[in-house]
Amino acid sequence: MRSSNEIGSDGLSNLRSAIFVAMDKETIQHSVVVVMNEEIHVATYVTKTHTTNLATFQAPTFGPIGIVSKTMSSIFKNTNENSIIK
Repeated sequence: MRSSNEIGSDGLSNLRSAIFVAMDKETIQHSVVVVMNEEIHVATYVTKTHTTNLATFQAPTFGPIGIVSKTMSSIFKNTNENSIIK
């Protein structure tokens, strides 16, 4: 994760990826997710692993549940976690 004033800032890319994931009907079945570095993680398992590395947000014990490409997001792991409050 790099600041907006650094070369190689990832802020806009992460925002674009998060928008793709938020628009994807497939992700509604999952609990809160973190979208960083074109990966989708369940928020429960995410930790910041490095201060300036672009791949700093990781889920070491669970791994990503999906990825984001240039035009869409894809979920490839079922979490069986549905935390929608009714």
